[in-house]
Amino acid sequence: MIKIFRNVRQRLLTENKFSRYLLYAIGEIVLVVIGILIALQINDWSQKNKNSQIANVYLMDFRHDLETDIETLTKKINRNNIVSKTTDSIISTLATKNKLSNEELLNFFYQNWSMTSESYFIPEKITIRQFEAGNNAHLIPSKTLKNNLFKYYSENDRNEMNGERSVQLYQHFFYSKKNNTALVEWRHLI
Repeated sequence: MIKIFRNVRQRLLTENKFSRYLLYAIGEIVLVVIGILIALQINDWSQKNKNSQIANVYLMDFRHDLETDIETLTKKINRNNIVSKTTDSIISTLATKNKLSNEELLNFFYQNWSMTSESYFIPEKITIRQFEAGNNAHLIPSKTLKNNLFKYYSENDRNEMNGERSVQLYQHFFYSKKNNTALVEWRHLI
């Protein structure tokens, strides 16, 4: 194909048909430009297709993280319901008894042990960290979806910080040496 174009070019130059040669050269330039535009369009389509595949992977990973968060929250809710019932049993026991026997005290201690551990929600953040680190916000075309994802994770970060502060304040103000001494005494009863 290139040989044919070269022969046409040489023949036009040898016959001194400069105007035809100029027209031929412009035609060749137009063909090159059209070829470049087609190549750019194919490259753009290929890049969009690749970005779409990456976005789908991210969306599936976000979905998995959210399902994990739902499962974790469900467990936390169930645990908090148990703690709530335990609190009710403490109030009931303290309201009906002035003094507990050693056996009742031990049972009371075991029943209410669930309240001594910390329980706050920490969301799954693997995907959002990868998403932000790779600066991939442009991959998800839906602005509403992006905003809702970022809002969800920022609210969770805020809640996590508040939960940690609450636990620290609780431990600082309410978990004193007296409480620690009481726990040591209860252990000796066991």
